[in-house]
Amino acid sequence: MFKQAYLVLLAVTATASIAFAQTGDEILFSVDDNPVNVSEFDYIYSKTNGDTADYSRESLQEYLDLYVKFKLKVAKANDMGLDTVPALMQELAGYRRQLSDSYLVDQEVTEPMARELYDRMKEDVNVLHIAVDLPEKPGEDTLSAYEKAKISLERVQEGVMWGKVARDFSTDPSAPRNGGEVGYITAPLPPGLYNLENAIYETKPGDLSGIVRSEKAYHIIKVLDRREARGEVEAAHIFIRKPKEGDDSATKARIDSIYKALNAGADFDELAKTLSEDSRSAPRNGYIGFFGINRYERSFEDAAFGVDTDGGYSAPIETRVGWHIIKRISKRATSDWSTAKNELVTRVKRLPRYEIGRVEMVKRLKGEYKFTENTVLLDKYIESLPDSFMNYRWKPGPVDQATLFSFKGDDRQVKLSDFTDYLRRNASKRIRMDGIASVEQAARSLYQDFVVDQTFIYAESRLDKDNADFHNLMREYQEGILLFEATKKNVWDKAGQDTTGLEKFFSQNRSKYTWKERVVMDVYSMPISEEDTYYPQIAKMAKKSTTEEILAKFNTGEKDIITHHTRTVERGREPSIDQIKWKKGSHTLAEQDRKRKVSRIGVIREVVAPAPKELSEARGYVIADYQDQLEREWVADLEKTYKVKMNESAFESLVKK
Repeated sequence: MFKQAYLVLLAVTATASIAFAQTGDEILFSVDDNPVNVSEFDYIYSKTNGDTADYSRESLQEYLDLYVKFKLKVAKANDMGLDTVPALMQELAGYRRQLSDSYLVDQEVTEPMARELYDRMKEDVNVLHIAVDLPEKPGEDTLSAYEKAKISLERVQEGVMWGKVARDFSTDPSAPRNGGEVGYITAPLPPGLYNLENAIYETKPGDLSGIVRSEKAYHIIKVLDRREARGEVEAAHIFIRKPKEGDDSATKARIDSIYKALNAGADFDELAKTLSEDSRSAPRNGYIGFFGINRYERSFEDAAFGVDTDGGYSAPIETRVGWHIIKRISKRATSDWSTAKNELVTRVKRLPRYEIGRVEMVKRLKGEYKFTENTVLLDKYIESLPDSFMNYRWKPGPVDQATLFSFKGDDRQVKLSDFTDYLRRNASKRIRMDGIASVEQAARSLYQDFVVDQTFIYAESRLDKDNADFHNLMREYQEGILLFEATKKNVWDKAGQDTTGLEKFFSQNRSKYTWKERVVMDVYSMPISEEDTYYPQIAKMAKKSTTEEILAKFNTGEKDIITHHTRTVERGREPSIDQIKWKKGSHTLAEQDRKRKVSRIGVIREVVAPAPKELSEARGYVIADYQDQLEREWVADLEKTYKVKMNESAFESLVKK
């Protein structure tokens, strides 16, 4: 925890420049041959000081002095060889992996997708829908399904009623019942329907989407309108079931009588518990929890969201199964982006759309990095794979070291042997495809996964060159790690382990470490319930009686009623003790500790005059002060060891007032 806190502090006081030094960017100062540019210092100064960064000479000089000392310590850490310590390099590599994922994926894929989902969740969209299922087995001909979807679209465009087309062509199980009138929906749609969701939110009210393909079907969408998202409502209900057949007038009469009772002041919870025929919710006062749109029948949903106030309830409403009165408990609207962001980022990473985003990103990276592949070599290798490729017994044979694909010419070459090694290591992926894909299909699918992996590896390797933010953050984190270890060895460990030096420092500065006036107190504890009985008596006896006499008076049974301990308190430490007279026999007011169910009274036994502390009594303070001295001595030594060259004119260019 200490190391983490220290590195956070370094991030504040020595965060990297956001941009590479550009042409014309002057050197502000150098430590031996290591330069620090004006742009770097300017960014660090402004970020660290925030609103107080006034660029006054005094403020700039104060921060420059701190930053020069920081760079001196970094120079020493490098000379100590700390940049080669395996444990530190492993820590740096772990940080690099985390930072790379943030720069490569989070900024381009995760956060934009989370924001897209957030924006969509703020709207409900009313749609008409026709679906035509694709063949169940991968690789089967999809043309007939597409032709059927095309005919459906043409019929709608010709003016045929949507309900008729949906009932004639749609394979959506709900189509025979609702004629393709899905109603209002909101994002995210179920897994596999991201393309359909895109079409719904990108189509204007009144327009058709055209034919949209999802994982399992072709879809046609017409958007009717949009509204502000309903969010979620927390509700309870009273339910009276309709008979399966025949007249339900008796059911309607029962729900009406309950509604009248509510209006006359009857308690909803009690009526739900005793009269509701929903066996799951009735024992919980009718409680059904939070729900959003499309969870229940439209009439039920509309009634629940139609209740305007918490605690209000609806008039009786009918569903297919019976009659309901719905009570609104609370309503939860969409959170603002800053509140919802973290949860949505986590959620997006679990959705299939995340992989779609990664694939699109890989396409862009391949273009940027001039990805070139040897398709002839790939085809020849895949043709050579035996049927055993699909089971765990398969082992790749020897292959030549021919290049399978490359990035930016010869900057990064991936060999065929790299791919075969990947296939060997991913036996579980091969086995899962057995029976649902051919050898060729499986191999090409795994090849695409391999290309994605290698593209990300290459992109990560180039982040230092391609991204100024990443380059500088990595540099500063590395300097932070090195500085922590150097300071630990030269200051912190020395202060704690140099017993002779610590004792000498204490002896030279002994006058700094003194006790103020103190009191030694007897503290008596009693049950809170007995405070009125025992507190006055103890307070009265405290001036003349000893501790033994007080305890003997009250603890006459098998179990002690009054317990006792002593404590010493320094002047200024506790206001409740400071406010009483500091003389023997003075006592505090009763102080209740409800957690332990006791009440306490403190009685002054002795007043101790100010006195010097021993090293054992002030050790923590002495070590902290000794560390400060060691650091000052260390910096002074560094200033003699390393040559600092300052560019005064560059500094003057920063001063604004």
